[in-house]
Amino acid sequence: MSYSLFGRKKATVWYLLDCSSTTPRARSLKVGDTVPLGGDALWSLTLSEDQGTLTKDSKTGSISVNGTWYVDKTPILIPASGAEDAMEHTLIVPAVQGYVPLLLKRGTCPAWAEGAAIQLQVNTEADGHLGGFDNLAALRRALTPGRVDHDALVWVHGGTSAFYARDIWPGLTDKPQEPVPGGKRKSARVVIADDDEEPEIEGNLKCLYCPGTFNRGDALYIHQKVGELPFNPGKLGNYSRDGSVMDESGNIYTEKSPRACPHCQQRLPDSFFEPEPGYNVISLVGQSMAGKSYFLATLFRELPDRLANGFGCNGDDASLNTYMDELSQIPFQPGPPINRFIEKTGQATQIRINLRKRTYHVPRPFISKITKEQELALRMVFYDNPGEHFTSVHEGEMATEEGRIAASHLAHAKAIFVLYDPTADAVIRGALGLQREHNKADAQRSMLANLPKCIDAQWDTEMKGTRSRKLPLACLVAKWDDWGDTLAPELRPPGDYEKDGWLDFDVVDENSRKVDEMLRRYRSGVSAALEAISSDVKYFPVSALGAPPVETLHPSGIKVWAPSKPAEPWAVYAPVLWALGRLHPEQFPSPPTL
Repeated sequence: MSYSLFGRKKATVWYLLDCSSTTPRARSLKVGDTVPLGGDALWSLTLSEDQGTLTKDSKTGSISVNGTWYVDKTPILIPASGAEDAMEHTLIVPAVQGYVPLLLKRGTCPAWAEGAAIQLQVNTEADGHLGGFDNLAALRRALTPGRVDHDALVWVHGGTSAFYARDIWPGLTDKPQEPVPGGKRKSARVVIADDDEEPEIEGNLKCLYCPGTFNRGDALYIHQKVGELPFNPGKLGNYSRDGSVMDESGNIYTEKSPRACPHCQQRLPDSFFEPEPGYNVISLVGQSMAGKSYFLATLFRELPDRLANGFGCNGDDASLNTYMDELSQIPFQPGPPINRFIEKTGQATQIRINLRKRTYHVPRPFISKITKEQELALRMVFYDNPGEHFTSVHEGEMATEEGRIAASHLAHAKAIFVLYDPTADAVIRGALGLQREHNKADAQRSMLANLPKCIDAQWDTEMKGTRSRKLPLACLVAKWDDWGDTLAPELRPPGDYEKDGWLDFDVVDENSRKVDEMLRRYRSGVSAALEAISSDVKYFPVSALGAPPVETLHPSGIKVWAPSKPAEPWAVYAPVLWALGRLHPEQFPSPPTL
């Protein structure tokens, strides 16, 4: 974990910034607060008017202050200058998982501490400026052991002091180790191996988290002891005649025991090994801040009540449904707006996996089970992909390897949902009388322009063939309550989508045509991009909240947008029922003709 601390003299407030998380956020601290820093000696920092005081819980322990290492010393005082812009102080705390860099300042608060995006920068004597990185993990992946200058400098964008890379990651200055001839992995885990180790695992089963494939016998078993990694009984030689397996401690596991992917080691749902699990993958794509998480949260709440005629909907795996259940409650919470705020990329929609000795953030699969008169009909798997994964760099490639890994489910999608925010388009904002938002419209247009190429690339990589152009594609035109009355007042209202317990396909077609005409009228570029992907495109006006959000204060001290009142969704279920009707017309037909 990485922190940056800043303060304002007049208000005697410090700002704490976590730079190592996926979405760095600042929070304010008062004079007198004690901040735990962790490390090898459980260091903590106490803030006062004139100084910071470092203390530790053990007799031994080291810490670096402004480039000087202090060993077994406590307390350590960090005086604050009386100037309006006091000098910054750099701290490095040794921790179990590496070294934690911190930046301490008392004085004028930098602009980024009030909510702007945070980036880490690095300079090396050999390579010069390497650019910006969202967090320490991303920066570390860009630095190669043995190839980074010993005096490479790392700093928080907007700060004035820097750290040496050698102090944060001592291993970076080591020479790469040569592989040991004939050496084998000691761990019992099965992972995607390097070329000089074990061969890669392949099979006819596709992991729900990563691009890896494998056979049933390759799947790992989840250890009964909490905190232990999944294990491969074949490596231990602990198979029994009755098909059960045993771990190194003698614990017995059966075919019904929880299993994990041999590549990323994530727990697989209980239904994964069923002969016909019936997974219908629906990939949700949309630019940051378009409202994908709110759409999913309200959809999970609405869909069970919108299914009729003997159909039901519930979670597929109780242990994996926790996040779905929690997410679906947030927009409907009573009280102040902050109670209904969903973090941008929290644990609810994203998950961290380890693959090929690197860490990636990928969408968490949300699995819903559709039943017909309590008998299994099919399963839907939803993925929430940030639009940033579909930004073009060189010759149509995705911006990062993480984007390619995270979006691998697109090749297996039975339907694609594109969440488009018309209020982010400069022309539409002008028609609505809203002020211009810099860069936001360009980012969304860039995502749409590159989406066809990225989907083709995923299909070519994963499926080794040409994809069908008949893939159902639903364009979810978000924030209907913001633009509907002004730009498309002739749209049929949300209540018209239902007819005798079925989705009314005539209303779907009518509203789709009108929304398409509206988007073309304002030259949004949406229609051209989506028609390059599929010949089966429908446009759905939706609103996850039913009312515009309001600006409110996050506990961290930054301003965020949150639902002004408990959500009242508009037609969020309609695109799902339409997709099911396209994929399974025998089970989800259009309303019977009267």
